[in-house]
Amino acid sequence: MFSVGDIVVLVSSIDGNHIDGSPPALILRKYSGYPKDFINRDKPETVYDILFDGDIESSVSECWLKKF
Repeated sequence: MFSVGDIVVLVSSIDGNHIDGSPPALILRKYSGYPKDFINRDKPETVYDILFDGDIESSVSECWLKKF
């Protein structure tokens, strides 16, 4: 869904809308893996490493992101 270099925003797990006040993020890497959400999964899914608010966040689920 997203490509390296895309600008995205984090979305709320409640309503799927952009989280007010959160800055945009930059997609650094796309790969198959397991999101860091402490849910056990049977198979890997597409996850991303992003640059968010000056830090690199790894294994971010695709469903947590939306195009800017």
